[in-house]
Amino acid sequence: MKNTTGLCNWFSSVFPRLVIWSRFPGLICWAAVSIGIITFDLIPIESLNILPSMHKFYIIKIVSAMFSFSIAVFSHSRKVRFIIFFLLSLLYCTLRSTEHHCVSSLLNNIQTLRGSHRISGYIISSPVPVKQGYRFLVKCKTASFDSANILKGKVIQCTGKVSPVSCGKVIVYGHCKAPRKALRSWDFNESRVLLSKDIWAKMAVDSIYIISSPNPLKKVAEQFRERVLTVLDRLSDPAHRAILRASFLGESEYLTDEIKESFRKSGIYHLLAISGLHASMLIAATYIFLALFPVSKRVKHIMALVVLWLYQLFIGFIPSLFRATIMATLIIGSFLYQKKNYSLQSIGLAGTLWLLHSPESLFLPGFQLSFSATIGIITISPVLNRLVPEIQSATADYVLSRIIATFNISFSGFLSTLPVLIFHFGSISIFGLLANLISVGVMTLNMWSFFISLFFETIVPSVSSGCMKISALMMDLLIWVSKLADRVPWCVVQMDKPYVEMLFGYLFFLIGFISIDKKYTMNYLKWCLPILALLFPAISLLKTNYDKIYLERFCSKNCAVVAVCWPYRGVWILSSDSGYEFERLYNYSIQAWIRHLRNVQVEKILFFNNTSSAEIIETSPEASIKKIKCSSRTVLVNPAAKPEKAISLFTSFKSSNKDIIFKIETKSQRINFCFSDSIIYYGMLNGSAYRIASFPSTFSFSVP
Repeated sequence: MKNTTGLCNWFSSVFPRLVIWSRFPGLICWAAVSIGIITFDLIPIESLNILPSMHKFYIIKIVSAMFSFSIAVFSHSRKVRFIIFFLLSLLYCTLRSTEHHCVSSLLNNIQTLRGSHRISGYIISSPVPVKQGYRFLVKCKTASFDSANILKGKVIQCTGKVSPVSCGKVIVYGHCKAPRKALRSWDFNESRVLLSKDIWAKMAVDSIYIISSPNPLKKVAEQFRERVLTVLDRLSDPAHRAILRASFLGESEYLTDEIKESFRKSGIYHLLAISGLHASMLIAATYIFLALFPVSKRVKHIMALVVLWLYQLFIGFIPSLFRATIMATLIIGSFLYQKKNYSLQSIGLAGTLWLLHSPESLFLPGFQLSFSATIGIITISPVLNRLVPEIQSATADYVLSRIIATFNISFSGFLSTLPVLIFHFGSISIFGLLANLISVGVMTLNMWSFFISLFFETIVPSVSSGCMKISALMMDLLIWVSKLADRVPWCVVQMDKPYVEMLFGYLFFLIGFISIDKKYTMNYLKWCLPILALLFPAISLLKTNYDKIYLERFCSKNCAVVAVCWPYRGVWILSSDSGYEFERLYNYSIQAWIRHLRNVQVEKILFFNNTSSAEIIETSPEASIKKIKCSSRTVLVNPAAKPEKAISLFTSFKSSNKDIIFKIETKSQRINFCFSDSIIYYGMLNGSAYRIASFPSTFSFSVP
């Protein structure tokens, strides 16, 4: 007992901030809700076929959830609060899963019905252009195929060639279906992404009929949006209009692929998405504007909150803006009531409220990047500032400390979002550390000019026009900074998906770094950094399997692809199409599979067409792409490009319409695969004992 008490006292003295943070109710609740959501995600509840029976106890679960929430809020015990919020998150996830299961079952059953589906409801979003036409959201009131009113009150994402002219009551005709679920661990989970936005179904719209006009509040929102678009029309460059649409209205659909790619490579793409930075710009502009009038500080605080919440309701509930709104409300509220506010307490409360609203967001990069960046800036930057040595000259020390402090904010955000970026996107932008030092200030001036232009649009149009010219200059500077990344070598570093052990190791390192007592900080870095430098390569070597062949099949409407990973980590890709369909599959599915395998590289890409020839595109890091023509639709090659591996493998490929026949021969076995639309036939030993596997499937087998 004495040893345990002494160990706890030692831990508290070395990591004092962890003890302080454990007393924040907001952080405790956030941690409990997050662990509950992760626990529920690990339970294969759908495979147990118990969700339909759970629907009978819907009211009981709601009452239990409300009772648990009341106990957790009014309880002063940290342990009780943690347990209750953990159980509350499990109950809420069960409610969401029950509803989602019922909706999915309904939508899957109607796929056999002939004719179009009819849905009546209210349009709750402005239409945005997509490749299929226009996309908008409809809150369902009734559906022709839903006699049990399962879809009542649910949001449906509609896509059609016709754009609705208002946000009133409508009737839409088309075909409704459930969003696509992730079939594999690395696959894109459309269902989870849409459900995190409270979207339960998709609909391809054939026609739309408007029944009534929007309500007065919707009319005010539409009028404000029309004013925004009128101001944006003053910009002659479509790229400028697209940037402001994305950063103020949240409509990123107007951004070109070139702008998206350049902003990603330069590490400033976050400026194009509405976040806490944009909320702080709006609040600062409100305070500056109110400073022109003789009003009290209390009135200024209240007006700033009103403006921020009106903007929140106008844009809608997205994780980054919601987090910033909750934090700003708590901070400004502390000024109103003369109470001390803790930033981590505020972000914990914001995270708890958002996850109780949308538990699926916990697994998505938007939520993770928004909250991790904010936590990193709050906790890491003060520690980095303490490590800066003082300069004897007071003037030089003041100037240098301000410059370094600005860089430390950017570096703190980089360190905290590093595992999220690598895990989800496989790349990090080194150039962004410096680009953000310029771009954040430029974007602030851009948004302030835009706010002034909005205010003077109907009062003094000439002032509005002048402000938009300033805004255009700022956006030209932003685009110039983003394109500098193409000239800087190693601006973007590509990395494979990290192992879970690596993520936890890095996470524990950061937690120790920001919570350790300042007198132990340098010793902590001297010991932990070399350990991490040795641990990560060791984990990668131990977990990489060099004696298996992996096969995976991908398909779209008009394209079938088979990917093979050989024991020496070279990847061959066989495709029946070399156009847009293949490019889409490669960008969204094949690259994710390659990152999931880790430590591999694309070695050959083979395109099969309907003619009597097959085109092989061979890629290698050392050489440029080479095109080779073969005279037969059957290609015989030897994948053992590295003789030192001592692996004797021979392969044969054939293409027949969408089917790809694939054969592997080794010294002791021969395996044939036939990849068709929905099933995979495979057998061993001269084609005997054929087996059938449902799509999708991943095959792996050892090589002698």
